[in-house]
Amino acid sequence: MLVGIRKFVKRQKLKKAFVKIVFFISIFIIAYLHTKNEIEFRDNYYSLLEDGKESIVWGQIYKKELKTFGYAYYLTDCYVSLSNENIPCNNVMIYVNNDDYSIGSTIKVSGKVSKFNQASNEGQFDLESFYHSQKIDFSVKAEYIECLNYNSKSIRQKLFDVKNYLTNSTIFASGEKDGGILSAMLWGNKSLMDGEIKELYSDSGISHILAIFILCTIINL
Repeated sequence: MLVGIRKFVKRQKLKKAFVKIVFFISIFIIAYLHTKNEIEFRDNYYSLLEDGKESIVWGQIYKKELKTFGYAYYLTDCYVSLSNENIPCNNVMIYVNNDDYSIGSTIKVSGKVSKFNQASNEGQFDLESFYHSQKIDFSVKAEYIECLNYNSKSIRQKLFDVKNYLTNSTIFASGEKDGGILSAMLWGNKSLMDGEIKELYSDSGISHILAIFILCTIINL
């Protein structure tokens, strides 16, 4: 009887091991096919993009960032006009001087295309890989914008307005240099940090401190 029980337990262990192996193999295959499809989708249009060339892009604004030079709009559900064709593409970053459109709005943008820089040597930050991992393939410096659908009731827009107000108040109260650091720590807005200070944090390998400080602030709130 004990021998039978041992055989039963052994079979159960083998079944569990087999299920685990099949599970991990399935995950690997799914991840491989997903990555393959992503690469093929990007290759369909990415080689046709040229730095500095005028193009037309349209999509829905899903995120904004305040920059030292203006604003960055992040578009999703995008199309790009290339070789007289409207081709679906991944997300696109749009640089604008003024913040005239709310998150959730759909806009059509004309401007010059700019691809993100690749790392030129080992150890250098690879901007292209960083943005491609977020499915952001290229940027456009907006010269003309047409609003196809305006959305003024987006919750994300209201949250952005609050964050923008807090950032501006911090800069006003503390000055540009100190206010930039405080805004990064308190509100997660690193775009207004002094370039030398940002580089110092990065080179020293302590830029993660800003992210930890933000997390602690959220927990305390």
